[in-house]
Amino acid sequence: MTIAGLEVGLPKSVEDVDAEWMTQVFRTSGAIDADTTVASLSTEPFQIGVGLMGQLSRISLSYDGGDGPATVIAKTPIGVDAQLAMAHAMNFYAREVRFYTDLDADSDLRTAKIHAAMIDEDQHFIIVMEDLSHLRQGDRVNGMTWEEAESAVRAVAAFHAGWHESPRLDELSETWLGIDNPLYHVVLPQIFTAGWGPCQANASDLLSEELVAFGNDFTELMPLAQRHLTTSPTLVHSDYRADNMFIDDDGEIVTVDFQIAGVGNGVYDLAYFVSQSLERDVRGGREHELIRIYCDTLAEHGVTRDLEVVWEDFRVALAFFLIYGVASFVEFENLPGEGQFVLTTLLRRCVSAIEDTDAIAALRALA
Repeated sequence: MTIAGLEVGLPKSVEDVDAEWMTQVFRTSGAIDADTTVASLSTEPFQIGVGLMGQLSRISLSYDGGDGPATVIAKTPIGVDAQLAMAHAMNFYAREVRFYTDLDADSDLRTAKIHAAMIDEDQHFIIVMEDLSHLRQGDRVNGMTWEEAESAVRAVAAFHAGWHESPRLDELSETWLGIDNPLYHVVLPQIFTAGWGPCQANASDLLSEELVAFGNDFTELMPLAQRHLTTSPTLVHSDYRADNMFIDDDGEIVTVDFQIAGVGNGVYDLAYFVSQSLERDVRGGREHELIRIYCDTLAEHGVTRDLEVVWEDFRVALAFFLIYGVASFVEFENLPGEGQFVLTTLLRRCVSAIEDTDAIAALRALA
């Protein structure tokens, strides 16, 4: 796969993307031939408010001399100052651009076709990717089915196997930070603390006495989980949940959004997926089945991991992911009803997964 980079020029904004630039991009990526040009294009916002660190636009195109993609999706920096500062501080944009340019071809994970991925020294970036609207997107609101969960676990296990304990990981962790990176030790406690009060105020019915006590101790226990989740390292997606997945007619998973990809224990992705994307009645106490599917798929790709060790890693990771159920509550009262429902749903899934696996005990045991 050939990806257009800075050699075709970096537009200042999606509004500066024109037919000439798109012609260069598509010819570089092989989407059109030398006799075809983009005749015209129009741009519109796409999935407004979905991305926390990037904004999406759909570009519709027409051609002279041949055919090309009818639409593509352009991803550019978020327009909110606070979130933009966070993205720059955590190197989120470079992670995603460099994943597509440097790692995607070597990774056993199906992704959208990328026509352009570029970033400059000021972390201004643009990614032009295949429009996956013809596929079914994972259902963030209702959660994924068991069959979809099996496919998602197999897909991510194959991805992890390809990078498991790779000699390249030390070098990669300079861009794709490990979860135990000192920067996370500074930022994550602040994020959790900001959301914990509003979470208790607005979702107290979801929090048992044990959960409240755990939440009160969370920032002290967090470093133990972070250190533990550096074992058996691989490349992890870090945001592996329903709305970042598309499912084709054969049930195969196509994954997007690599902005927070990093280095860590592969169970990080597995536990995150379960805590964010599966309802309790779908899991149905079958977490061990997902662990076995995960380990069997690793083994098919030449990586052996002990089932019981993976189970304990899984429980520790689930306890750690209370942070994702809590963090967004800092904005809860400013969200419309639909947004509040989604946040409450994700917290409920997270809490139920923690309770059903006695995950708090696994993390506390590390102390």
